[in-house]
Amino acid sequence: MRPMVVLIGVSMAYSTEERNKKKRCIVGAASEIFTEQEYRDVSMRQIAETANMGKATLYNFFDSKEEIFIEIYKAELELWLEEVLDIFSQQLSLQETIELLVSKHCKRKKFNKLMPLLNTVLEISLNADFLRKFKSYLLNKVVYLDTEISKLSPYLKDGDFGPFIIHYTAHFNGLYLMEQRSATLERILEQDSSLEIFATDLEAEMKKYLMIYFSYINKEYQNEL
Repeated sequence: MRPMVVLIGVSMAYSTEERNKKKRCIVGAASEIFTEQEYRDVSMRQIAETANMGKATLYNFFDSKEEIFIEIYKAELELWLEEVLDIFSQQLSLQETIELLVSKHCKRKKFNKLMPLLNTVLEISLNADFLRKFKSYLLNKVVYLDTEISKLSPYLKDGDFGPFIIHYTAHFNGLYLMEQRSATLERILEQDSSLEIFATDLEAEMKKYLMIYFSYINKEYQNEL
């Protein structure tokens, strides 16, 4: 719960440049913590200490660790979506497009850890106004990319990107979580070949899934399966 701290004129304490600098410092510090630790173990006090500031000062910029998480997620999302747009703009074959989409995404270790947590985080304690703004931000990204990609790529037509990115992320997140195996399970799978079906290969499964997905929305690509 946010501490009861009386802050008079706090909005005037920092210039816009100083506030942005402080927020970048907080997000940078928290980014490493969220990547290295389980989300439930991260606290506002720990983030404040890592960012070299008091807990009360931290609350001048963010109301909760959920809001900080969303800022980190947005930064990682921007980088990934730029990459997606670049891949679709290269005029590659469908097979090459899928190969690049999946292989590059699998290398984004920080983003991949954050993605499955998003819905859990959004359901915790974010207020309605913050959620509305975040959803509007996501919608604007989808609309922009839908327009751009439909002009650049033959594989996604106008209106296709929204459904594509929802199905893509849902499938990726599910497979990603299945691939995060404990050392014990890893050892069991190595010792018993009959359990091979549980040894999920995220990259290989995503490539097969995308070939099926694109062939479904574009019948002309079914012969590439």
